[in-house]
Amino acid sequence: MQTAGKRVFYRKAGSGQPIILLHGFPASSYDWRRLLPPLSKLGMVIAPDIYGFGYSDALSDPVPAAAKLAGFMESFTSAMKLDRFVLAGHDWGGAAALTYAVQNPSKVSKLVLMNMSVYPDLFEHVRTSPDYAQVRRLATSGLYRGIAGRFMNRRQVKQLIAPNPNVVISEDDLDNYLVFVRKGIRNMSTLYSEDSMRLVKETQAKILQSLPGFDIPTSIIWAKNDPFVPLEHAGRLNRDIRNSKLTFLEDTGHFLMEEKPNEVETLVAGFLGE
Repeated sequence: MQTAGKRVFYRKAGSGQPIILLHGFPASSYDWRRLLPPLSKLGMVIAPDIYGFGYSDALSDPVPAAAKLAGFMESFTSAMKLDRFVLAGHDWGGAAALTYAVQNPSKVSKLVLMNMSVYPDLFEHVRTSPDYAQVRRLATSGLYRGIAGRFMNRRQVKQLIAPNPNVVISEDDLDNYLVFVRKGIRNMSTLYSEDSMRLVKETQAKILQSLPGFDIPTSIIWAKNDPFVPLEHAGRLNRDIRNSKLTFLEDTGHFLMEEKPNEVETLVAGFLGE
């Protein structure tokens, strides 16, 4: 499919009410592969690759990476002719989902947020946390992006996606992740650049001002062992979104769809069935 003159890839399963699943950084729609079959019993599940990730083309506009991410939902849903849908997002995809829902409340029937944030202190965490050391280098060095985007290996991908040694990822899945993660690193690491972060802060301030009047039914599903998004942001979201329910997944890292796909599917399906 073409949007904004670029090819956009998406995975699709089922029919009926649209359910859009948005991935985060540095991943792709492949993150959702285990949820598509069971959720397709509830509707038409659509998992796109956002610009610059997975099989989708990158935008070449000389603007901050966050600006490229921000316009994706509008372009994609318009091209797909989707008027009203369930929207779920993880990581940067979760922030994009909440932003879109706040700005377009008549189009989103229900919202699912997973390990994401719209709070300004996330950026202090990004600047200071040892877990973001590699991301900081990727954001500021084109040379390092090129090296990591070419030479990142299976072991490093496994450590990123599912660091828990008890979580087994097949060799085929690791090979697929390796392709998509490398591409995400090459194209979109500048999401964490100063220019991009400045734009995100401006957008977030507007979103936070709008949350007191936001009443779309929202499920917040949170992996408790996430090193990338502070745990307290889960509780803040739950308090700030008045029509929300928060569920924690114990002993689970950032990529909860990979570590606990059955639990995530059960929670999402239960929420959509309410």
